[in-house]
Amino acid sequence: MADERRMSILRKLVEQYPEFVMKRSLQQSTSLLERDLERQVRYLEEKGLIDVRWSAGGFAAKINASGIAYIGEEIIDRKTLKTILKHLEEKYPDYVRSETFLELLNMNEDQLRRPFKYLEETGLVEIRWFLGKKFMIKITSHGIDQLENL
Repeated sequence: MADERRMSILRKLVEQYPEFVMKRSLQQSTSLLERDLERQVRYLEEKGLIDVRWSAGGFAAKINASGIAYIGEEIIDRKTLKTILKHLEEKYPDYVRSETFLELLNMNEDQLRRPFKYLEETGLVEIRWFLGKKFMIKITSHGIDQLENL
């Protein structure tokens, strides 16, 4: 029973990844009572599956790379990840501007955030985020090693 409740929270968070989801939204989508929702969120946070920003009025939560791996969800297809990492490997050790990937991946700036945030959380890339939706990115040595496994 508790596993079902936790999985419903994780599924809702993966839909919104990499954004934080407010307590009210989680409560509405999971139909959990406030106290039970908070207990489950605290458990998931302690397990290292989600990141939580607590406040006096509640919380906002987001699933992290460990949580995504835990539920076995492939939120970004391997082909996209491999394309990104291959391009970055060619430029290693230099940083690459985010605009480079708009055309390469045929994505808009909002869509770019998801795969790059995931790669950053897994330690495969380093990112320098700037105001707005721009960033600079480079592959890490771990990313180069993992490229062979994709």
